[in-house]
Amino acid sequence: MIMAKSTVKDMTAGSPMKLVLQFCIPLFFGMLFQQFYNMMDTIIVGKFLGVSALASVGATGSINFMVIGFCMGVCNGFAIPVAQQFGAGDYHALRKYVANSVWLSIAFAGVMTVAVCLLCRQILLWMNTPSDIIEGAYCYILKLRT
Repeated sequence: MIMAKSTVKDMTAGSPMKLVLQFCIPLFFGMLFQQFYNMMDTIIVGKFLGVSALASVGATGSINFMVIGFCMGVCNGFAIPVAQQFGAGDYHALRKYVANSVWLSIAFAGVMTVAVCLLCRQILLWMNTPSDIIEGAYCYILKLRT
């Protein structure tokens, strides 16, 4: 009889350096590829659409950071009860917490999306976005064609 390999990784047993590296290397590559995406976006927009379009894209960075920051903050809050249930070995409750966190994260992302879409132009005005790039930034955030 062949036993299935466990998908649970115990981060409390073994070499701390090895465990930290196994945990952070995928995160590092994820962030690296995100930076490559941002760099290519900047190169393409700057080269083919011009300085004004590049400034418009750059003006949206704070809004993107705000949305991502809020969503990450909410999701990180779910880590506490999930970790407690994992540590207690209560996998039934763990599954409930994970499922609830997924549903609440989806709901929160939806609320943030609607709020940003409705308030996008006002947020750009609050940020003192220059008038010559505000329309381009607005269209970029909402993926509208100019």
